[in-house]
Amino acid sequence: MNNTNLHVALRVAAFSVLPILATTARAQPLPPALNGHDLIIVIDMTGSMNAGVTLSSGAPGIKLDVAKAAALGWLASQPTDNSGTPGVTVPTPTEVSVWKFQGTAYTELQPFTTNFLTAASAIGALTETPSMSTPLAMTMCDLSQALQRHSFVDANGDGVYQPNEGDPFTHKHMYVGTDGQENSTPGYYPTDPLPHHACGGPDSLAGTAYPNYTINSWQWHVRNMLILGEPDGDADGTLNSGVILDVDYIFNSFIPSMMRMSLVATPSSAVPLSVKRALFEHDRIIAAAELSFAPAAARRSVASAAPAFAAVSVTQSDQALFAGLAAETDGRFTVVSPNPATGKYDLDDLAAPAGRIPGDVDYNGCVNDVDLSSLFLVLGKTASSSIEADRADVDESGLVDNADYLMVLRNYGSGPNC
Repeated sequence: MNNTNLHVALRVAAFSVLPILATTARAQPLPPALNGHDLIIVIDMTGSMNAGVTLSSGAPGIKLDVAKAAALGWLASQPTDNSGTPGVTVPTPTEVSVWKFQGTAYTELQPFTTNFLTAASAIGALTETPSMSTPLAMTMCDLSQALQRHSFVDANGDGVYQPNEGDPFTHKHMYVGTDGQENSTPGYYPTDPLPHHACGGPDSLAGTAYPNYTINSWQWHVRNMLILGEPDGDADGTLNSGVILDVDYIFNSFIPSMMRMSLVATPSSAVPLSVKRALFEHDRIIAAAELSFAPAAARRSVASAAPAFAAVSVTQSDQALFAGLAAETDGRFTVVSPNPATGKYDLDDLAAPAGRIPGDVDYNGCVNDVDLSSLFLVLGKTASSSIEADRADVDESGLVDNADYLMVLRNYGSGPNC
């Protein structure tokens, strides 16, 4: 049996003996943001985000383009300070940090800053090709803790953050743009080299539902961290992470499991029947999860092709975890899917939900030299020729022309982030 097969077999055999336990939910509502807002934006840069999509103009793009637009739209919707909060006389500027994750690591793209233009530019600068696997559990846990530690009440006076020392008067908001499918946090496979990550673990057992995940599953650890601030739970019920989670789930039509993909080159005779069954069940659960959160039209079209999927439980899915965490932390969970009538994505709707600033080619909230340079590179091109031309066609005429150029000039220097 090769290593991949051994991983699968151990997951199925060893993990089936673990018990199931519900952890304690957040103890009380968050108090007002008297000390401001801290934001962390996390963007999935793993291989599945390189899947092709079609934009409203007909231009080709990839799922990362959709995720970036959605992240920019989320940032634009956030308050730049805590003015308007009862009891606040001198507003505190909002601080925002930007991260990406892929492989077995996450990377800071922009340290905490009060400059929304700088943060938006860091998102826009993500142009590398998405690749590698998905360390979802470690990313959500570690960056949730980084968010809590960014400002905390040092009750013990030791200068070291403790799980009960979060500042309740600074609202901690975590945004994740992803298509899910944890598969690479150390500890996901029992045979992964030690040490395992504190939030690492296999999938929760089939049939378990949010919030009653199997103890020591990665879903169990992640929920504990996001709700309580500790990956292993809270014995006395006093902990409260204070993190608010928003998730934009970039819709998949169904991505086969990484385990199945790794067996493509393996002769079928070398794969034990027990492993094949485990893979099939894993893929059925994921497929059904996709269907449960898909737009109705997509559910109908996929279910008609594979009706057996519609009857499978969705309780193990990453999407169910995201939806549950968002609801439990007073955040929101959104499936970002194409227009059901056209099958295309409209970046304007995602990046500028309150309306696009005329001439803001890169959606960073400020019409400036970057927009002029971006437009000149595709002047004379049809909007459908590339994603760059799609964005530069600010009047949506289908052609990047002098009218678009004049619109940028007229609005130069305008926008909330200028």
